[in-house]
Formats: sequence, structure tokens, C-alpha cells
Amino acid sequence: MGLRAEPRRARAGDRDMRFKLPVLILVLMALAASGNPLDDGETAAADYHPPITYDIPYTEPAGSEGEKSQTLDLYLPAGTKTKPPLLVFIHDGFWTSSYDKRRIGPALASNLRTNGVAVALIHYRQASNDRHPAPAQHVAAAVAYLARRADTYGYDRRRIYLAGHSAGAHLAALVALDPSYLARHRLHPRSLAGVIAVSGIYNLEPEVDIAQSQGAVIEQVFDKASLKSASPVTHARGDAPPFLILSAGEELPGLSVQARKFAAALRAKGHRHVQQLVVVGSEHFSIVRLWGEDDLTRRLLLAFMKVEKLPRLLAEWLQARREWIEPPFSTLPFWRYVPLVRSYPIDQRFVDMLGFAYRENAQELFQWPLGQYHAIDLFAYLDTLPKEEVGEGPPDPGRKARAAGAAADAPGHSPLLRLFGRVRPMRTPTKPSGAARDDDRSGWEK
Repeated sequence: MGLRAEPRRARAGDRDMRFKLPVLILVLMALAASGNPLDDGETAAADYHPPITYDIPYTEPAGSEGEKSQTLDLYLPAGTKTKPPLLVFIHDGFWTSSYDKRRIGPALASNLRTNGVAVALIHYRQASNDRHPAPAQHVAAAVAYLARRADTYGYDRRRIYLAGHSAGAHLAALVALDPSYLARHRLHPRSLAGVIAVSGIYNLEPEVDIAQSQGAVIEQVFDKASLKSASPVTHARGDAPPFLILSAGEELPGLSVQARKFAAALRAKGHRHVQQLVVVGSEHFSIVRLWGEDDLTRRLLLAFMKVEKLPRLLAEWLQARREWIEPPFSTLPFWRYVPLVRSYPIDQRFVDMLGFAYRENAQELFQWPLGQYHAIDLFAYLDTLPKEEVGEGPPDPGRKARAAGAAADAPGHSPLLRLFGRVRPMRTPTKPSGAARDDDRSGWEK
């Protein structure tokens, strides 16, 4: 009897469900038609994008190297009241790795999302299969894809920043300076709001030593005939987007020198929005990991993208640094006396002396090649001047020999002003930059 009674109760429940089911379906259909009531009418369900989307193809079809070649990962911030800026990041890897093996990009993107910045991480075909200019072409294609879909994903199309680290910094700078890459997609470099280049190489025919591994990879990736055209410094222009150029306090050989020379080349072309800084306390990889809210690189990036202001003391120090790009003196008058100039190699003793003088700012000193220095013998210089300006001293049998071949007297007023140039008053920075003027021929360039 008990076994028969159970089916009867089930049939009674079925009758209840047959009545309730149509009502439930009608309620669900009404909710779907009216949208998500939790959105308060602000966001349609069709416009929703997850905070992180992986492997978005930016070419058709996407590459065949694994599943990530020629794709990008998009990180979107949550809860922003206005459209966020977009940072397009190109990872390191000597141009030969399609993937960010050190996971620097995901760490950077996760950190910047909390500051209200959208981040796209680009994967590109490795140069061992597609040599130059393929990697730069892939970067340009990704930038074009993201520019066209700004409204779709909700970031600000007018605030797209192109950034890269190491080999990625080379690609970012090249795409932003050589208009041919973006022109294939009917875009111009001025479509970018700015460029952030971190620990990059900008001259593939460097005048100073770089790491042996870097030189070997350059030969693998680039044809010798293309080294000049593939070097961002070749395309330096005054109308380029704003540049933030960073290098680490403990950098790979030659990269701090490359950063300073690249910034100088941009300024020499009339570019007025170039910031070049050494991040003290960082090395080649840690500089872009953005540890914590107080991380210096993080603050510099957010200020450059106009997301957050710098702390007052840091802002004042950077302003002083900008003023000292052109210090209150020049060595150009020195070079009016070329026949008197003698060149000497910089040995370790000389470096140690400079190191003592720069003991609080050693990272500034090593932005210079420190190959040789130039000097003029003071007495040889004085021997070129009229006696009435110099006066008479004790007999010196070597004066005539030192004066041989001396240059004709240069126009000016006092001997010291003619040799060292005029000093103009200027605000002194709280930390010395240690850099000479871009147009100086100080000898450290050698």
C-alpha cells in the first residue's frame, strides 16, 4: 500500500508544477526584456565585458604559433565613472618569445587596474620565425584593433598609451616614431597619447658595449642592412607623441646610455615633451613589476597618463630635473680652442674619483659611456692670449713649446669667460642630474 501511495503524491505535485511552470517562464521572459534590474539601467547586458579577457585575436586569422600568437589579453578596471585610459603593453623577450615568460605583463596589468587603467597585453609572432619588420607590424596591427574598438570595450580612444619593456620598448618606440607601421592601418603616431619605453635599446648599432647576448640576438633578428632603419633613434622627430623613457638603477650594460642618448636625439629634433629618468633601487626586470602604491615606476606611469598626481616633493624634484636638461653653463667655448685640446682615456682611478663626487647619484654618472675625457693645459691656453691680459710671471722655458700650434684668440672678454662660457643664474635642483647639455662635446660620448 505504501508503494502505491507514493505515485499518487507525485502526480499531485506534477499538477502543481504544470500550473507554476508557465508563470515562471513568463517572469523570466519579462526580466530578460527589461534588462538586469541590478544595473539600474546604466549597463545593458549586451555591453558587458568581463574584467579580464584572454587571447583576443587582433588579426584575421590569428597566428598559428600555439594559440597566443597575434592575440592580446585585455584587463578592464571596475567601477570607473569615466572612460579609463588604455595602456598597450609589449613584453620583453629579445624579440624571440611570443609569450611573457616572466609574467611581468599580467602583474603590471593587475596592479594598474586598481588605479582605474585598462591594460592590453600584446602577444606577437616570435622573430625567429618572422624576422624584422614582422614584430613591429604585429604591434601596429594590435594598436589599430584596439583603437577601432574603444567604444566596444569602453576605454578612452583619445588616451591610448603604447608601452614596452626591453625588446618591447624598442618595438613601442619604433612604431610610435616610424609612421609607416601605423599608416598601413590608416592611423598616425599622433593617434597615441604617449609612449612609455622602459629599459629598451633604441640604437641597434650602438656606440657603447651592450651585453653579448643582446648583440647575438640582434644579429639573429635583424638583417645588417636594416639595423639603421629598425633603430628608433633614426626616426626621432619633434612631432612625435610625448615620451617617458625609464631605465633601472642597476641596468643591463649600455641601456642607461642608450636611454639618455635617445632622449637627447628626440630633444635635438625639437621634441619638447620628453622625460628621461633612472629609477633608483630597481634592476632590469623589477623596474616594471610595480610593487605597491609607493612604487616609483608606478607613480611615474600614472602621472604621465594623467591618472594621478605625483607627491609634491617628487613633483618638485622632477621639475628641477627638467630645468637642468639645459644646465647654466656650456662647454662649447672650450671647443673654440681645438688645437689645444688633448684627449685621454678614462681609467679606473678617474672613474673612482667621479664615483666619489657622485656617491649620492651614481646612477646618473653611469648614463655616460666614460670612454675618454678632453682637457686643455691652462698654461698653453694662457700663452695664446695677449700679455696685457695675462701679465708676466717668472721665466718659463717651456712656454713657447706649449704655445706651438695654438688656436687664434677667440672673441670675448675675460680669459676665463672665453674658455668656460658665461654662467647664467638658474634654480639649483635638490639632486644634481650629472648630465651635460645635449649639444656638449664633453668627451664622455666617446
